[in-house]
Amino acid sequence: MNRRGAKVLIAAAPNGAHKTRADHPCLPLTPAQLARDAEQCLRAGAAMLHLHVRDENARHSLHPRHYARAIAAIRDAVGDAMLIQTTTESAGKFSLREQMDSVTATGPEAFSLALREFFPGGEGGASEEEVGKFLSEQHARGVWMQFILYRPTELENFFALRDRGLIPGGVHSFLFVINRQPDPAELPDFRRALNATGETNHRWMACAFNDAEHPTAKQVITAGGDMRVGFENNHQAPDNAALVAQAAALAARAGRPLLDAAELRRAIAP
Repeated sequence: MNRRGAKVLIAAAPNGAHKTRADHPCLPLTPAQLARDAEQCLRAGAAMLHLHVRDENARHSLHPRHYARAIAAIRDAVGDAMLIQTTTESAGKFSLREQMDSVTATGPEAFSLALREFFPGGEGGASEEEVGKFLSEQHARGVWMQFILYRPTELENFFALRDRGLIPGGVHSFLFVINRQPDPAELPDFRRALNATGETNHRWMACAFNDAEHPTAKQVITAGGDMRVGFENNHQAPDNAALVAQAAALAARAGRPLLDAAELRRAIAP
C-alpha cells in the first residue's frame, strides 16, 4: 500500500520501556512531560505517538490507569491531531494475557504488538485460538493494530497465521525493526521478503537504532515507507522533536508530503 511519492507518516517514539533520564535528561516519562513532548513532535511533523507509560517508580507499565492519565494529558495538549498508539511490550515483565488485558481495558485507537510475543500461543496462559479471538475483537472495534517484526522470515509466518484465521484480514500494518541485535536485518531484507509474499494490502514502517536511524529513514522514505523515530531507539539529539524534524526534512527532499492524523485515520479505517 505504501508507495513512492505518497504522503509519509512520521511516528514519534519518545521514551520506550527501558530508558531513564540517565540516558537523556529530556526523556519524557510523566504524563505532563509526554504531553509537552507530543506537542513539540506534532509541530515538527509527527502524526502518531507510540506511547509507553511508567508507574509511580518510573518503571515500564501496561496498567490502564497509567495509560489513561498519559492519554488524557496528551489529548489536552494536541487534541485529535495525533493518533496515539499504545504498546503491549512485555519487557520481560508482563505475560501474554496481561498484554491482551491491557489493551482490552485501556481501549486505545491503536496499539502495537510483537508477532513473536503473541505467537505461538500458550505463553502466559493464552492459546493461539484465544489470541486470535482477541485480535478479531480488536479488529471488529476498529482498532488499528501494528505488528512488530524483527526478522524478515516473520512475514511468511504472519500471512500463514492470517490464512489460518488467527489474524484478521484488512489493511495490515508492519513495523520493521532494523539492525537490532541479535537480529541484524537490513531494510532490503524486509522488502524482499514482503515482495515475495505477493501481498499488497499492507502499510509498512521501520525504525532503527542510534547512528543507523537517519540513514535508515532516508532509505525508508525513498522506498515509499513510513518512519518511526525517537528516543526509544536513538537519543542522539537534543529532544524528540529534533529527530522528527530530521525525518520531515528527508521527506521534503524526497518530494513526499507529511500525512496528518485525519488522513491516517481514513487510510487505516476498516
